[in-house]
Amino acid sequence: MEGFLVRILWSSNAHWCASGYGNQTALFLPRLAKLGHEMALHAFFGLMGSIIHGDGGMPIYPGSPLSPHGQDLLIGHANDFRADVVLTLYDAWVVETEATAQSGLRHALWFPVDHDPIPPPVLRKVKACWQPIVYSRFGERMCHDAGIQPLYVPHG
Repeated sequence: MEGFLVRILWSSNAHWCASGYGNQTALFLPRLAKLGHEMALHAFFGLMGSIIHGDGGMPIYPGSPLSPHGQDLLIGHANDFRADVVLTLYDAWVVETEATAQSGLRHALWFPVDHDPIPPPVLRKVKACWQPIVYSRFGERMCHDAGIQPLYVPHG
């Protein structure tokens, strides 16, 4: 990936949280940083209050007391970090991809698909994101059936 290094704001559960999303955050964040990408974390679950700094000085942005998934802070955090890409690992139906698209942010949404077919509210969120990513072959098939061409990246 030499020559293609970007500033990534990862938006998901904090890596210290005992959840599936927290577990994946703990697995992927250091690997992306090791590739040379500059990383920041929007820990919308697991941190409230103010920015802290993690390993190597990585900024960890807090969630919001006003929005359970921190969507009201996502664009501000991305702008503060000067993110090239926002990568959200979470359920698509709660992510404000329409707002990030209007702001001009490149928003990659890595999401589960657990319905056949994909429900219309989820489809609207996915269609508004810059890059849809699924972590199951089922999700990939459901996206293709809905006319969406996602990347397939299995969980770690």
